Amino acid sequence: MRLLLTELGVRFSLLFPGSPWRDPNLYAHQLVGDDFWILAGRWDSYTRKVDPARIHPRLGWTQGPLTTDNPLGLVRWTCQRLRRDGRRKILFLGDSYVAGQAREDHWLPQLLEERLRKSDVDVDVLHLGVGGYGADQMHLLLRETMPLVDRPELVLMGVMTFSFDRAAQRVRSYQKPVLAFGADGSMRVTNVPIWRSPKLYFALQRPSFASYVARARRHDPHALEASHYEFAAKTGLNRAIIAANRQFAAKHGVPLVYVLFRDHVQLHRPDRRDRFWVEELAAQGVTAFDTAAPLLEYAREHGTDGSELYANGHLNERGNAVVTAALTIELERLGLARTHRAKVLR
Repeated sequence: MRLLLTELGVRFSLLFPGSPWRDPNLYAHQLVGDDFWILAGRWDSYTRKVDPARIHPRLGWTQGPLTTDNPLGLVRWTCQRLRRDGRRKILFLGDSYVAGQAREDHWLPQLLEERLRKSDVDVDVLHLGVGGYGADQMHLLLRETMPLVDRPELVLMGVMTFSFDRAAQRVRSYQKPVLAFGADGSMRVTNVPIWRSPKLYFALQRPSFASYVARARRHDPHALEASHYEFAAKTGLNRAIIAANRQFAAKHGVPLVYVLFRDHVQLHRPDRRDRFWVEELAAQGVTAFDTAAPLLEYAREHGTDGSELYANGHLNERGNAVVTAALTIELERLGLARTHRAKVLR
């Protein structure tokens, strides 16, 4: 009876926005399942930034508002370059790490394009990073954008530690697509179309548990090591997504390079998700550029822990500059950043 009364009290308390029980962190982890985001959406505690104008029926959400002239909701920088104009293009996909915590002229695609042109490499770099994206959404955006250019030169696929988890979620900030792969490698896009109304969508969603009190008592804030984290299933899904990216790029005759990001914590303490990216990309023969190496080298040279390269969990302008310098050298070493003259002569 006492437990029942407590449960009723908690549920009554949840009706009021100021209730201390209206905290999704009490019941779920952001990267484990969908309950955290369902509760956040119902209580509007983390999802106020869901802009209906940015909702895309297949991708989930976009960089900016969708319009008739801009059906993918891309930023102006990318709209100016994502066209069939005969120019060579580098497609740089990923999440918010592609921009980082920096001014627009210091986002990674902008810095990379500027640095390559100084090296006499005449190429456009398309900024296709969308905040909150998982590896699955990145693949879908690649499929949407590759056919829009006539001279794709290179695909840079930027993933970070959390990209591994997001691919398995049906909700992350808002409803998102989920990829399902058959034994033959065939792919289906599930959990679509995306609802146009976030308010209605969240009103109809329910968490997976029955008792708030019981879940709060049992919830492990360190659930990334728990059995219900489903690491094996996520490994299989992300392995299939890597293969899909590799096959899609090969079909278009375009080299694929993964760019691996980490926040400051993971920079010093990489976990099994970070190791997955490194080991699986090597196993599939996909080139990977790990940003940890130049960032840690910079920190050693300056006698710091590298925290000065981050802001609000992302690389700042200095961090982006360090990564861009090293990435440019690596692309040149791999022969993936060729001068305009070399392209014409071959």
